[in-house]
Amino acid sequence: MAREDFFKRQIEGIIRVYAKLLFNKQYKSDDWDEQIFIALQGEPLSLQDDLERIIEHGEIDAAENLLFEVLEEAISEKVNRNECEELITWFYEQLDRMSDEELEYGNFSREEIMQGQAEALLLCMQSQY
Repeated sequence: MAREDFFKRQIEGIIRVYAKLLFNKQYKSDDWDEQIFIALQGEPLSLQDDLERIIEHGEIDAAENLLFEVLEEAISEKVNRNECEELITWFYEQLDRMSDEELEYGNFSREEIMQGQAEALLLCMQSQY
């Protein structure tokens, strides 16, 4: 029961971040399920789509933070290492394709791309799965 409550709070927190970043909306917990349904209706639920949208809004740091949260959860759930590595590679390739001006707009740099990718891959390699 406590574990389910913990995961529910984690999911609600992530959805609140998505709601603010993607829809610029603030949600109240009293009619939470209905608000989430309305906000996400017709929206893609793919992690990659969500990360792309966050990046497009210039919130590169928020996208990277979400990536690391997902990676940590995937590692704790013993997701296949190759899947994590593919996600990491895809994410940082998206950033690498951006112009220097786009990166600067998102308060990010090419150095941070290399550093973030190295940290993410190291995290992935240190796991026991």
